[in-house]
Amino acid sequence: MAAPEIRWAELDGTLLLQLSGDVRQTAFADMKKSAIFFTFVEGVFSSGTVRRVLIDVEHVVAMDSTHLGLLARLAVLSQNTLGCPPVLYAPTEKPVKLLRAMGMTGLFVLCQEPLAMHVETQALPETGGAATRDAVLTAHRTLAQLNESNREQFKTLIDLLESEPD
Repeated sequence: MAAPEIRWAELDGTLLLQLSGDVRQTAFADMKKSAIFFTFVEGVFSSGTVRRVLIDVEHVVAMDSTHLGLLARLAVLSQNTLGCPPVLYAPTEKPVKLLRAMGMTGLFVLCQEPLAMHVETQALPETGGAATRDAVLTAHRTLAQLNESNREQFKTLIDLLESEPD
């Protein structure tokens, strides 16, 4: 599988996130990458400069529930902070099927065309980030809030993570 990568750029009030490869926690060489992404998502609107969010998943070959949940969290924060959902570019059917399976399609404006914007992006920071447990717990709580199927699917994991000491 293709190596996972999460890159970003901010240009004129637009935040661009590009995810590619096998975006699963176990695929990253550093298991802290999910926690770093979580911290990035939680702080993305703190600068006050972001007015729009674009997410490109064209080159994603796989994504786990943790990263799907973090994208859902970003969508909820975008809606609450900016008053509009992110635009998600998914020109292939695979990412759309994942979103549909998790009940996430209503969180985004789906664009099934490739992103036409070419911007120099940068990798997420290599260090920092919340505890991995917090990232995984928040991601799965967000997914569980979307529908009953997700609540049932992730209940045991959420209960287990909530019972662990910080």
